[in-house]
Amino acid sequence: MKSSGSELLRLVCIYRSCTAALSTVSNFCNDFDDYLDELIQLPGKLIISGDFNIHVEDPQDPDTCKFKAVLDRHNLRQSVDSPTHIGGGTLDLVLTRSHNCDAINISNTEVHSTGTSSDHLLVKFSCTFSHELGQQRISKTGRCIKHIDISSFKEDISNSALNNPETYLNCDNAVNLYNSVLQSLLDKHAPLQEFSVSVNQSVWIDSNCQEAKRKRRKAERDSRRLKTLESKAVYNKLCKDSSIVINQTRDNYYKRKLEIAETKKDVYRTVNYLMDRDLSKTMTPSCSTDEKLCEQMKTFFHEKVETIYSNIDKQQKEDVRPDQTTPKTSNSLDKFTEITVSDLKSIFSEINKKECDEDPIPVKLLLDCFDELTPIILFIVNDSLRTDHVDAVVKSCNIHSRNLRVIGSKLNYELKRQLVHCLVFSKLDYCNSLLYGLPDYIIKKLQKVQNSCVCFLFGQWTQDYQKMGQCYSLPKASAFSSNQTENQVQDCSYCF
Repeated sequence: MKSSGSELLRLVCIYRSCTAALSTVSNFCNDFDDYLDELIQLPGKLIISGDFNIHVEDPQDPDTCKFKAVLDRHNLRQSVDSPTHIGGGTLDLVLTRSHNCDAINISNTEVHSTGTSSDHLLVKFSCTFSHELGQQRISKTGRCIKHIDISSFKEDISNSALNNPETYLNCDNAVNLYNSVLQSLLDKHAPLQEFSVSVNQSVWIDSNCQEAKRKRRKAERDSRRLKTLESKAVYNKLCKDSSIVINQTRDNYYKRKLEIAETKKDVYRTVNYLMDRDLSKTMTPSCSTDEKLCEQMKTFFHEKVETIYSNIDKQQKEDVRPDQTTPKTSNSLDKFTEITVSDLKSIFSEINKKECDEDPIPVKLLLDCFDELTPIILFIVNDSLRTDHVDAVVKSCNIHSRNLRVIGSKLNYELKRQLVHCLVFSKLDYCNSLLYGLPDYIIKKLQKVQNSCVCFLFGQWTQDYQKMGQCYSLPKASAFSSNQTENQVQDCSYCF
């Protein structure tokens, strides 16, 4: 019997007839001793019970002394203390190991009448052991993606709002539309279904292996992203550590499996599995003759070696350092260019096939319906490239502007001008050449930040907001009204 934790419990039932001609206590003790020599060596918990027909309650009985000597030699203990026969005497016994590591706790030992014509009584006892009641199963939910009719799915996409560019108001609206429509279509063609799967209790991957693999994957992502010697060293170290943990766990699992094998057949089955000795599998490629198979294998490995050598020579040529006298050319970004359909196809051809719960549809289905989804995906990518940088700059500038307003009443004009120039306009000027060619509604977001800064400088928040806010975009001669001082005009022109 196996527990839910793959622990083994052995139940042995013994009956010694006291009427048979050869059933003397001496012969029984010799046979029982030989049997225990093999039984004790097997792993797991052990319970031996049955009718021994030996009066163990009498310590002076020679037969009892012989029987107890056998139990002591094999470190077994007896747990029944009450008479188990209607005429008196403890004849029915329950034996367990006496070692703490292998012992099983026997408690609540009771003796009851059987209610039959038997002259023996019924022995009842309790022991703590979690029995495995068959293979466990858990419930999961999923979709049958492979049964989706791709042509019907594409037709529904073409008839939906995803193919109407007039509904793409902005990036956020397009993303919400993309997620909602695709999610509804997926629910229509592949609704969620509940199913049960079995849990294999003999899998040797445990929580330590999963944690080691998780750390290794994180270090691999960091190494690819950072591309530094330190991150690569950390990744190499975690690769070695995870290999050690996985190998030790696997070795312990199969070592334990070989130890608890009950028969030689179980041992050979495990060994054949580890050594891949499945006779039903074809270990060599199929070929008409052995000579042709040898020629194919020779050609395969010869081409493989040649490919390796050619790659090594190519890598060595690429690693040659360029001439230091060659002047370095610097690339500059001076204009924003939207991506085209061909660029989008190139990106999707190299896309990672992994998925997450936030994806409205699986990646494979997305690639199958790429042509139908190209308009909205192209809009989302280009609009996010146009607006994300501007939104981040505006958010950062507004935070500094609000903080300056809190202390504005305690600052003079010169200090205000310096703070605005350092905290706000330095962010607006950074990479501003990339903003060339963007729509007016995006540029107006930056203009509102500058309007707010002008109001902060001159302390006029509402009365002359439009006049002050547009001073930087007008010629210097007409930027301000005649009642402003010349110094203020010069200072404001310097700020912008």
